[in-house]
Amino acid sequence: LQLAYWAFYWIVALVVCRSREYCRAVLTGIVAGALVAALSIYIGLVGGGLNPYNYQGVLASSGWFHTSKEVAGTTLVGAFSALYLGHRTRPRASVVLAVLLVAASLSTLARAAALGCALALLWIALWRLFLAPPRSNRSWALNMLGMMTLFVLAFVCVRGTYDIERRWSDVAEGKQAGSGRATFWPAAIKAYSELDIPRMAYGIGYDAML
Repeated sequence: LQLAYWAFYWIVALVVCRSREYCRAVLTGIVAGALVAALSIYIGLVGGGLNPYNYQGVLASSGWFHTSKEVAGTTLVGAFSALYLGHRTRPRASVVLAVLLVAASLSTLARAAALGCALALLWIALWRLFLAPPRSNRSWALNMLGMMTLFVLAFVCVRGTYDIERRWSDVAEGKQAGSGRATFWPAAIKAYSELDIPRMAYGIGYDAML
């Protein structure tokens, strides 16, 4: 149902946003919301905030949000929206803003966000090398990749790799990898494959999972 909700929401956005100005206004709102979320993450790191991974003995922050994945995803979307909005008119400023938002996202130490960020940066690199039109402005891509490289180096120099190693330490633990996801994802896929077509389409309901 969540997938259906977001697919419907995306279709509605495509129908409503008929003009470039409307689309830019929506993206500007996304960037503004991401900046507020990033600010809460930084405040949490400095002054103490919700640390969902405190049990692992690592320094992280999800700001004023309930889960790190939620705020990490929000700041990542805001980062790449900022790149899109400013890559022609203010390429350097948009890159700096994007790096600050990505840095906030990675500071949550949410592994899904880190993986998503790596894939997005890989796509930017591939686009810059193979897909970008010859006459297009591609300097923003190089600036983004360069600044992200510097950020990663600075992060390692300042904080070391201990927190990252702790967060990814269960990857080699077989069925316990991914906080147990290596166990319950296959179980969920098996249970889903045994459902009939209506239940596959609409789900089994929250009560049926208890």
